[in-house]
Amino acid sequence: MSKLAKRIFHLFIASSMVILIILLLVMSLRTADTTQEVTDKAIDKISHFYIEEIAKNRASLISNELDKKYNYVNNALDVISQKDLESPKALRNYLGNMRKLYNMDTFALVDENGLVYTSHSTCSGKTRYPFLAEKITKPIYSTVLNYGGEKQLFLAVPVTGVYFNNSKITACFVEININQMMRSLAYRYDNMETYVNLYYKNGESLTNTAFGNIPSGLNILSVISAGDNDSKIFKKIKNDFESGVAGLAEVYYSGEEAHLYYIPVQNTGWILTILVYETAIDEQVSTNIESLMKQTRIHVSFIFALLFFLSICLILIIRNASHFKLQQEKIISQRTRQAYEKLNKETNAMQIIHSVLNSGPWRIEFDENGQIQRCDWSNTFRKLLGFYSETEFPNTLESWSERLHRNDKDAVLKAFWDTVNDSSGNTVYDVEYRLLTKDSGFKWYHAAGNIIRSAEGLPQTFVGLFTDIDENKRNEINLMEQFNIVNALSRDYANILSINITTRTIKPIKLGGFVPESFKENYSKDASYETYFSEYIEHRVYSEDKAFMAQAIALDTIVQKLNESDEYSSSYRIDDNGELHFYEFKYMKLNSDTIIVGVMNIDKIVNDAKEKEKLIVLSETDRMTGLLNRVSGEQKVEESLKNGNGGLFILLDVDHFKSFNDNYGHEVGDKVIICVANCLKTAFRENDIVFRLGGDEFSAYAAEVHDKKVATEIINRFIDNLRTIVIPELGKTAITASIGAVILPQGEKADFTDNYKLIDKGVYESKKISGSHVTFK
Repeated sequence: MSKLAKRIFHLFIASSMVILIILLLVMSLRTADTTQEVTDKAIDKISHFYIEEIAKNRASLISNELDKKYNYVNNALDVISQKDLESPKALRNYLGNMRKLYNMDTFALVDENGLVYTSHSTCSGKTRYPFLAEKITKPIYSTVLNYGGEKQLFLAVPVTGVYFNNSKITACFVEININQMMRSLAYRYDNMETYVNLYYKNGESLTNTAFGNIPSGLNILSVISAGDNDSKIFKKIKNDFESGVAGLAEVYYSGEEAHLYYIPVQNTGWILTILVYETAIDEQVSTNIESLMKQTRIHVSFIFALLFFLSICLILIIRNASHFKLQQEKIISQRTRQAYEKLNKETNAMQIIHSVLNSGPWRIEFDENGQIQRCDWSNTFRKLLGFYSETEFPNTLESWSERLHRNDKDAVLKAFWDTVNDSSGNTVYDVEYRLLTKDSGFKWYHAAGNIIRSAEGLPQTFVGLFTDIDENKRNEINLMEQFNIVNALSRDYANILSINITTRTIKPIKLGGFVPESFKENYSKDASYETYFSEYIEHRVYSEDKAFMAQAIALDTIVQKLNESDEYSSSYRIDDNGELHFYEFKYMKLNSDTIIVGVMNIDKIVNDAKEKEKLIVLSETDRMTGLLNRVSGEQKVEESLKNGNGGLFILLDVDHFKSFNDNYGHEVGDKVIICVANCLKTAFRENDIVFRLGGDEFSAYAAEVHDKKVATEIINRFIDNLRTIVIPELGKTAITASIGAVILPQGEKADFTDNYKLIDKGVYESKKISGSHVTFK
């Protein structure tokens, strides 16, 4: 190649290199400019995302904090008792305890006269607290200027059913330290600070804190309107505030550009605002951007190295940006989790305490008429019974009452309703009873509660605790049963012995009566049960009872009987020098291996039973006629009617009986009574109830007669019997009776008094007809 050609070639190469360098320089500069533009946009998006997430998180925390305060107030009102309302001192102690318990600056109650009760004083609240000027019917939030001109935020809720000093408590309010809340929500990272504040929809500030460079107390909408801001931006922000809509805007104030994000706080009518100044964001990234541009312009000739360096820087920027975003998300997630953990700990505090104490709270609400409106069984209450959901154990009174043990049910329900219906509040609900659990059968529980009442004494809320006492109660019952067994036997039984079921041996506890000779010789040692009782039967039991006793007190028979019942008795006779005496063996199971047996003379018990039977017959009999008397007869009829047996029920009296006494004397009158009684007795069957009411009045009841035809035949048989009466002193004077009758259907319960009045009217109607007559009702 010639020199010219080489020169041309070199020139071409040099020109190409220069052109390439120029192109690369232009491309590098353009790339740098593009990089800066893209980076700015990326930073804007990251900043917007960061601000939006911070705002949502802070709004959620504020809502949670307000809900927590609201729950604190409700929890405090739920536990207020009549004792806390007995005196101003008691009320102040209650208010002070609630304020300390929930860490509140102010916790107060307001009565219908506008008096405000706090733990330190009582004052008229309408001047100090303007939000009390109107009746509080729902939870409200209100700000008040204190004496120093600073704003205070209060939560006020309505109160019902609480009275103090004869005045109705209408509201409860607490102070919320909104400034402290805002300070806790502010965030600072390196030199970049995030400002947080709360505003009403009209732009008025709720707090006393400054919002970035905006002084405290200023209306944010007025500040934005006065700044160098586009009127469209201001109009959008104002509309969003009024409509409660979240939004993001770039605003100017005092010559500074800032990012403003706003979001409504749920159920409050407040707007939470987040402010980050543009200069703060720029400062975070300007150093890296300027360094990047400087290196780009200086090292254009080293374009490939620079491109490599830019690639590394871009990677680092993206990595830093990603790390920054992840770090913020981590912080937000951690703070949210901590807030929820704190909330859960506080709201479940009472449940945890009850779980530790193995007790569960319950609450029953009543309507304005004193009728049960709702039952609220707590989760701890359900778990004590083995249930884990409202579906398994619904919030109804029947869910509880239908599981009561049948031996406890009447007494427990009586105690429950006596407490509910006692408007004086003197009846105390404090009971122990057995309740059927889901998987463990019946267990013992203790329940106690108190009722909040209206001014008229009607129940409003019944609050109580439910505690598992099964183990202690069963131990107590077992110990008492064992004590009672040994104590009772030692008083009444001559011989007391202990039987070991496993070894089938017997040894004495007390010997005061007959003992077999072989057992006397070795009484301190365990002896064979079979040997002891075979000798006892042989030498002690009356001959006619020996075969029966050998079977009745065999150890296998005793064990079988005690598996079916708590105790087992067997009576027998002994022949003592020609005199028969009655004795009894009584067996009781002390535990799974031991049976206690006592031997006692029961002559007195047998004789008393015979005498008692005679007295019962005498007490139920009319001396003159031999019929049942009025008390026993009415009692038997009333019981049968209550059981739904129905049947024929009649009432009668003898016509003109007074004339018999007046004309022939009382002796003849007594003969009439006796004859009528015999006629009535023979007309009815032996198992029917026939009784004399007194004087010439009689009654009869046949439970198995439900047919009118059969009833008429029985009554006609009685009337026919009356015609056969012969009393010489009366001559041919006939004895007649006026009868009232009713037939009651089987299977329906009937009232004795109502039906007695009915057949008494029948007697009255029958007397209008001459001779014996019956009127059915």
